[in-house]
Amino acid sequence: MSLIENLKAAGFKPEANTDGEFKPLKGTYKCQITTLRPEIDQKNNNAKYYQLELKPIEVLEGDPFGDKFAFKKRYYVDGDKAAENLKSLLNALFTAGIELDMSSDAALETDFVKAINQVAYVRSWGWLPEGKESPVQMFNILKEKVAEKKRSKDSLAF
Repeated sequence: MSLIENLKAAGFKPEANTDGEFKPLKGTYKCQITTLRPEIDQKNNNAKYYQLELKPIEVLEGDPFGDKFAFKKRYYVDGDKAAENLKSLLNALFTAGIELDMSSDAALETDFVKAINQVAYVRSWGWLPEGKESPVQMFNILKEKVAEKKRSKDSLAF
C-alpha cells in the first residue's frame, strides 16, 4: 500500500495551520487593572465608552498567557444601554473592592485613577458569535475568595 493510500485508510484530511491565530484564554487569573479611561469610538457615531483593561499577573487555573496579553472591555455610556453598561462597570469594580465617587459624571471619571494598579480576579472563556470566524475573549470579575478557590498547586505567578 502506498503512503497516500495509508493516509486515506487512516482517515487523514488536511487541516489548516492555526499558528498565530487568536485563542481566548480559559481559566481564572489574578490581574492588575492597567487602564480605566473615557474614550470616543469614532467608527461608532462618536459614541462614548469607558475602556477597562486588566493585565494577568498570575494563573490560578487554566491557560498560560503571554506578556502582552490583556483582558479588555468597552462599556458604552451613550445610547439605549448606557445605564445598564455603567451599572455593569461599577458592579465589576465593586466586586474587585473598588468604590468610585458617584456624585457626578465628572467626579466618577476623575476617580478612575483609584482603580489603576489595583488587583482584580478574572474568570475567562472564549465565545464564537454566530456568523463569525474568530472567537471573542469573554471575562467576568470575581470576588477574591471565589477566585482563590480555583487556585491549583501549580499556579504560576509572573
